[in-house]
Amino acid sequence: MRQGRRWRRQRGRWCDLRWPLALPAAMAVELVHNASLLHDDLIDGDRLRQGRPALWVQEGVPTTIPAGDALFFLAVQALNAAPPPLGGAAG
Repeated sequence: MRQGRRWRRQRGRWCDLRWPLALPAAMAVELVHNASLLHDDLIDGDRLRQGRPALWVQEGVPTTIPAGDALFFLAVQALNAAPPPLGGAAG
């Protein structure tokens, strides 16, 4: 078997075994990104997000600020629930 095929097969096995360990971190990154978009649209006064009305335009400022904050807190919870070394369960 050629070296490239062997590497792809081994890499596939490694990813299959370890992707659950990376999932909480990936979720946290996505949650923080979306929270920052909510707050950024509000701060900049952007009325559209990808051609659709921004949340603050649809639901108002009093809803948008806590929604963004909640996404930040969910990101922290996702990391805290993760297995070590990411999570708070180490030690």
